[in-house]
Amino acid sequence: MVNRYIAKEKQGAWLIIKILIATSVFLLICSRASSMILKTYGDDSDIFVMLGKLTKDGMVPYKEFFDHKGPFIILVEYLAFLLPNYKVGLFVIELLFIAATLMAEYNIFKLYFNENKSCIFTIVSLFVLNIYYQGGNFTEEYCLPFLMWSTFFFVKYSNRKNKKNVEHNLGYAFFYGITFTVCALTRITNALPLCAIILVLFVYVLFEKRYDIILKNILWFALGILVSLTPFVIYFIAKGALKDAIYATFIFNFRYAKASTNEKYLLKEQIKTIVYLIPIVTVFLVSCFKKNKLKTKNILSICMVVMSVFAIALQISGQPYRHYLIIWLPLLCIGVCIVDLKSIKYRMYRYVLMLFLIISSCIVIGKNVSVLADSCNLVTKNEEQDYAKYVNDLKEKIPGDKLDRVIAYNVLAKFYIISDIKPCYKYCILQDWQCSHDSEMTLEFEKMIKSLKAQYIVITRDSINAYDGYINQHYHQKYENKYFELLEINYNTNYVKGR
Repeated sequence: MVNRYIAKEKQGAWLIIKILIATSVFLLICSRASSMILKTYGDDSDIFVMLGKLTKDGMVPYKEFFDHKGPFIILVEYLAFLLPNYKVGLFVIELLFIAATLMAEYNIFKLYFNENKSCIFTIVSLFVLNIYYQGGNFTEEYCLPFLMWSTFFFVKYSNRKNKKNVEHNLGYAFFYGITFTVCALTRITNALPLCAIILVLFVYVLFEKRYDIILKNILWFALGILVSLTPFVIYFIAKGALKDAIYATFIFNFRYAKASTNEKYLLKEQIKTIVYLIPIVTVFLVSCFKKNKLKTKNILSICMVVMSVFAIALQISGQPYRHYLIIWLPLLCIGVCIVDLKSIKYRMYRYVLMLFLIISSCIVIGKNVSVLADSCNLVTKNEEQDYAKYVNDLKEKIPGDKLDRVIAYNVLAKFYIISDIKPCYKYCILQDWQCSHDSEMTLEFEKMIKSLKAQYIVITRDSINAYDGYINQHYHQKYENKYFELLEINYNTNYVKGR
């Protein structure tokens, strides 16, 4: 008995070690945000890094600087800055989150396969993740462990031996509540996989007429939300920024999503969206071809159908960014578990599914080869050092006592990360793009610009900006380099507070 326990503990320890090693290698090769060997920045993830840095520097999120992502991602980035080197901090955080995701995956696979197969499928899933990863440090990545563990609890419930007992573990409901909070406090659509699980569970228990189970689970779900949401609410109330946080996280995002549905995208981007949806379409076919779903009350297959429909509808109707699909990795894991070509009665269905499986495998292999080639190129590229050189060159032209009166207008977030400058306006990056989604924000930003609080404005060289006309009246060019122009306020112009 003792020997068996020791052997099990050793096996668990070796599994964790394997997962940590595999995840570390994955991050070193694929994470533009945290890798120590890739000499580049993380594109959109730089915005999140900037949010964490400004918070660490004492500024209040949403009140003193704006972005439309929720506060959970700011918390994650803030924690990365607690270490002297933020890239090391971010590497550790990504390592822990992805490792937690893989542990949940292993437990899902373990319900269907032996230990060796489960371990192999878990490591291979990193290659699947990589087709949607896009350099990492996105909100979807930090929601993933919560979504994956929620999926594990649901799969475990659907595979219970006694199907007549529909009692659902209240601890699972509590965790669903925490998961919902995490997703909602990044980007509300990140909660869709969980919504599919809850919808199927609700309808299933409702058909069984077990209203007491529904009520108890709703209460524990609400408790999970309350426990995880309260610290954020307390923080923003204490900082006088609760209204700003609600506006940025929910109201602006709703307007942004609404505007995005009307945007037209290039045919190339639309084709990419369809290609990256093929693995999800494959899982949809797997779940549809599963025999007797309704007769046997196979809620797992039904849930997969619902998840697939949600995923496809969201991606087609919204913006074609492939990292949005990261949250559907739990769906792909379940697909691996239940695919069974032999059980498909009709030969035509079997051939169609085989074709989709082959295409999906080719997509995974092809994208990973492409990412590896890009990473090899970035190892020798000096993009990071080159950009930083010109940021620091520009900063030297600003007097030290005026660094708190600077704003970067339509400039990338990495400018603030490198320069260590705190913006003097709430709307501090990609302002014209943000304002294009909200007329109220446009008016507020215009008021900020016309207040002339900024003594220096940094713009991208040769760029065209919405307020160039007004800025040219009150500012003159002091300096320019390869990337930027530095505009200084005219000497006869004074800042009027509240103007």
